[in-house]
Amino acid sequence: MMDPNPSIDIDNSDVQLDERLLANNQASTGERAHDKIKTNVEGSVQIYFKRLMEGCGRELCAEVNCACHPDFVKVSEEVAAHKAIDLAANSSIAFCTLESPPKSLQVTEVNNLFEKFETDRQTAESRIKEVLESSEALNLSFCVGGTAKLTTAEHHNLDLEGIADFFEKIMSNDLQEIFSDSVTKLFETLEIKGTELKNPQELRLFVILLLNPMFLDPC
Repeated sequence: MMDPNPSIDIDNSDVQLDERLLANNQASTGERAHDKIKTNVEGSVQIYFKRLMEGCGRELCAEVNCACHPDFVKVSEEVAAHKAIDLAANSSIAFCTLESPPKSLQVTEVNNLFEKFETDRQTAESRIKEVLESSEALNLSFCVGGTAKLTTAEHHNLDLEGIADFFEKIMSNDLQEIFSDSVTKLFETLEIKGTELKNPQELRLFVILLLNPMFLDPC
């Protein structure tokens, strides 16, 4: 049975930190500075280890060294421990943050929401708002095949017809104001976070939003 909170006991295992992990901090001297560096590095190792063992909690993660990545191959704790140290030794490899954004919105769910729109408008509006206000949820929404997929070198994996139908439903049900307010909040959040777009996956929300015919209205 897997430990619900996996971690590496560095001091009592055959997995030991080596000098590679301190190589980027050679300018620091003194025992106290060395201990601080070691503590920080051990913290990074633990984070990488947890990502390799249980992931970050996202529906899908774009980081290949996270268990939530669609192509990730499950590894043993021993392999994960050694891999975590290798990753921590390479300071250029970032680890994903631990978050649980809203679930993506797929075409089948959109159809279900609007089928019940007259009797449960509040649920539909709330679901649409939470997705439009979340960059991570929106980037995984409206995928071909009806399940969340990442962008690949071969295909964006977006259901363009499904997106067009979604916006048609938005307009025919007088939800333009909710759409506008939600997208405003989305971009305000991106601006506040100073989000850097590092891969094509993070650009999909712009493709989705620009397919909205409201942007073609000069008014």
